[in-house]
Amino acid sequence: MYKTLIIDGMHCGHCAGLVQVELFRIPQVRDVSVNVTKRNAIVRIDSSVSFEQFAKHVAEAGYTLERLI
Repeated sequence: MYKTLIIDGMHCGHCAGLVQVELFRIPQVRDVSVNVTKRNAIVRIDSSVSFEQFAKHVAEAGYTLERLI
């Protein structure tokens, strides 16, 4: 299953890398693709992950999760 995370505050490749590293710390995450231009991350997960869980890890990277699609 795939989820799209809309993330506020990313500006460059370094930002994307920080978000990617944090999202991979969620045990259910299998793949992450971050796009700074679109302000999103597409995440492949093998079981349910809550908005709060995603938001916590995005915040650990220094950014804000606006919404989950």
